[in-house]
Amino acid sequence: MIIKKLSLHNFRQFQGDHVIEFSTDESQNITLILGDNTSGKTTLLQSFLWCFYGTANFKSKDSLLNSFVAQQTLLNNETADIKVVIELEHLGIDYTIERSLTHYVKGSELKANAISKVEMHYKKTNGGTDKIPSHQIQNKI
Repeated sequence: MIIKKLSLHNFRQFQGDHVIEFSTDESQNITLILGDNTSGKTTLLQSFLWCFYGTANFKSKDSLLNSFVAQQTLLNNETADIKVVIELEHLGIDYTIERSLTHYVKGSELKANAISKVEMHYKKTNGGTDKIPSHQIQNKI
């Protein structure tokens, strides 16, 4: 498996959209992620777990939604989404896995939907894409 790209939207301390493109060059295939303590390195790793399996193992049980976005959502009585997208190649086939979760205001509290939404697509040989049925995604992962 070759991981090509990780995209985050409002995931933990990553407010807004953030993209990391990993090296896919055969001779220079290492991507280093450096940062100070609490800058988000572990969050990046946990985002892979959450995207693949719908769960993350953070020490604190804080919401996965960015705290600033959560405050704005509460103030404006709106909804807010988090999303993680992983683009990868496996056995010569390009896949995209996307997991998202909607947060909403109920009373004076911010709640998350009970179940996240996951989609998986792959690139066909003719260049088009096809969706993997939801009941097959976990087996494919």
